[in-house]
Amino acid sequence: LVHGDVFRPPRHAMFLSVFVGSGSQIIFMVFVTLDIFMLSADFSVPEYLILQRNAEDFEMPWRAVESALLA
Repeated sequence: LVHGDVFRPPRHAMFLSVFVGSGSQIIFMVFVTLDIFMLSADFSVPEYLILQRNAEDFEMPWRAVESALLA
């Protein structure tokens, strides 16, 4: 009884293959997108936020321009 149910082919094999293929592609693309986002977010964070220091600890380029304009 169980042997006949377990090893028989599914009735709608084409639908099963479409759903499994689409689902695996969606899951794969979600992980790829998250990986790309995590890598790009890691490189786009300013150094003073990573080191948890104040912005005054680093020489900011706009401050040099501001001091040159005010002088």
